[in-house]
Amino acid sequence: MADDVRQTIESYVATALKQRFSDAGGAVGAAREKLLAAFGALEQALGSAGDARFDLPPEMIPAPPPPPPPPASEVGLVSHILSAQKEVLAAADQVGLLTQLLLGCTVSCPRVAFFILKKDALAGWAARGFERAQDADVRSLSVAIADNTILGAAFRSGNTVRSRKGSYPQDRQFLSRLGGDAPAEAMAVPIWIRDKVAAVLYGDSGRDEQILDPEVPEVLGLHAGLCLETLATRQKFPRQKAGEASAQAAPPAPSGPQAGALSPPGPIAVMAGSGSLSAASTAAPVAAPEATPAASLSSSGPQIAIVPAPPPTPPAAATPAPAPSRPAMAPAPSLDGMPEDERKLHEEARRFARLLVSEIVLYNERQVEEGRRQKDLYERLKEDIDRSKGMFDQRVNPKVRTSANYFYIELVRTLANGDESAIKVPWA
Repeated sequence: MADDVRQTIESYVATALKQRFSDAGGAVGAAREKLLAAFGALEQALGSAGDARFDLPPEMIPAPPPPPPPPASEVGLVSHILSAQKEVLAAADQVGLLTQLLLGCTVSCPRVAFFILKKDALAGWAARGFERAQDADVRSLSVAIADNTILGAAFRSGNTVRSRKGSYPQDRQFLSRLGGDAPAEAMAVPIWIRDKVAAVLYGDSGRDEQILDPEVPEVLGLHAGLCLETLATRQKFPRQKAGEASAQAAPPAPSGPQAGALSPPGPIAVMAGSGSLSAASTAAPVAAPEATPAASLSSSGPQIAIVPAPPPTPPAAATPAPAPSRPAMAPAPSLDGMPEDERKLHEEARRFARLLVSEIVLYNERQVEEGRRQKDLYERLKEDIDRSKGMFDQRVNPKVRTSANYFYIELVRTLANGDESAIKVPWA
């Protein structure tokens, strides 16, 4: 009886297990068929998609990143050179041309001066940035060509000369007359007219450690020489604007300074002709030593000379008042010992400040000169100054702005010509 029960149970279990294995095998087979069918469908879809073009919707395609803008200082520098060249070329007379040359160079050199050839010496004509850069002080300067100065070296070589402090000890003679100490770096650019050196443009670093972008005075000096050569022709045949009806030739521009010039010391005549030049042809009826031709560029044939006209005679009743002493301007912070990356940021900020301020001076000559006399530069040029300050604050590293007020330093140095009392800004 017990054996029958055991056999029955074993038979039941075996039958149940076979059924379960059979069912499982069928399910696995069905799943395998479905899986193979899915793989086949996927393979077919991939094969057909390989030959078809698939475009994402425009809103899902990210825009390419814009190219990084060039440094603000580089853009501004190129713009300044182009603007300064245009102003030099557009000058109506020699006084305006050389005034624009000096203004254009102040972005690179805090102190600039222009010397013209007069016999065997270089005579001062005008300066910017020096403590005693008044016309009378500059015109009283005379530097012998043979002296061991940077001016003489540039004249004798006919090439731009750059020097460090102490290279030309005799430079102290004319620097002391202008009220300036020996700079850390200086440069002198010969001004060629035709085939002779007729003048020398001087520039230095002032209280800075070095000259920023020394190529600027060299480029503008070369350009100014070419403009002086063609000035007489351009005065006789002025360029007509596009669409303007042809007009009669304009009369030659007067040799005297125009209204609004930045206190020019007197007209400088650039003349072309044959034979020798006489003082009577360019000077006032009253003979004066200053009327002697300043530079003869060739011994025969056409000649070009740069001649300073005698200073105007002041009215007999006018008594010149003594010039008030100007407050000393705070120097820019020293960059010695700074890490290289931080020093570069400071130099770019200082360069950009000079660019902005020099543009203000360049396009507001009359208001700048009147504002210096009346000591109300900010009131007259508030819109231009505030706009330039906004550009400076936007582009200059905040850390640099908090450590040095370069924009205000340049306002005092260039716009106010070193007189801090002439410009009173509310944010200084």
